[in-house]
Amino acid sequence: MTIRKPILAAVAAFALPLTACSTTPDPAPVADVSVTAPQSTTPPTTPELTETQKDRIFLQVVAEEGITGQQAIDTAHAICDALDAGNTPEAVALVVLDGFDGDTDQAGALLGAGIQAYCPQYSDAMGSIGGDPA
Repeated sequence: MTIRKPILAAVAAFALPLTACSTTPDPAPVADVSVTAPQSTTPPTTPELTETQKDRIFLQVVAEEGITGQQAIDTAHAICDALDAGNTPEAVALVVLDGFDGDTDQAGALLGAGIQAYCPQYSDAMGSIGGDPA
C-alpha cells in the first residue's frame, strides 16, 4: 500500500527564511512524498457469521438438491451434535444416507453444507469418508 502525504509544513518552514531575502513573495511549493507501508505479517481474519447468516447460506446450498426448511437446519445441527458426542464420521454419514433413502446427492449436500456451516472443525474428518485406508 502506498500512502501519499503532502509535506506543506516542512516546505513552508524551509521557505520562510528565503522570503526575507526576496522583494516579491513566491508561493511556497508543495511536495508529495510517497511512503510504502510495511506489509502485515498477520493474516486477515474472516468475520464470524451470525447464526442467521449461516442458516441462510446453508439453505441456499442444500436447496440445490431440493432440501428446504427448518428441519434441514435442525438435522445439520444434529449431525454436529453426533460428531461432538464422539460418533464416527462414517456412522453419522450412514444414518444421514439412510434418512435420504440412499440418495447420495441429498445426503452429501446436507452433510457437506451442514458441517461447513455449523461445525467446520469436522470438515477434514468427513472429507476422508470413502477414501482408501492408509
